[in-house]
Amino acid sequence: MRIFIAISVVLVLLAFTSLLAWRHFKHLRDERIYKNLAGTWTMSFGSLTVRPDGSYVLAFTVSPTSGVVTNEGTFQVRDGFLIDTVTKSYRKNAPVPYTTPTPIIMANDHEMIIDTGAGNKLILRKDTN
Repeated sequence: MRIFIAISVVLVLLAFTSLLAWRHFKHLRDERIYKNLAGTWTMSFGSLTVRPDGSYVLAFTVSPTSGVVTNEGTFQVRDGFLIDTVTKSYRKNAPVPYTTPTPIIMANDHEMIIDTGAGNKLILRKDTN
């Protein structure tokens, strides 16, 4: 019986330690991604310029006849999500601000892949720092 109790205590402590380590490394990953956001990123339909404070301007084409339009807002990175708060929308009657969390699939110093929903992925490539 003592061995069973000792093993149980060790397993509980191991699980607790693993949980703390996982949370710590997840936070460090979010922080690393956020610090790397500043710069100019290109994607298939436009470009994104992010300032060091997380504010951004997204210039993109909605349709061939629309020309280039812009959105402005701020980014945060939390729990593996890119949290986008749009403060100025190209859509005339859009209720701003609005926030959209987008899962980050992969991010490094030069590329970020996000999940835009329904199995669609958006690849952003960094041009400048």
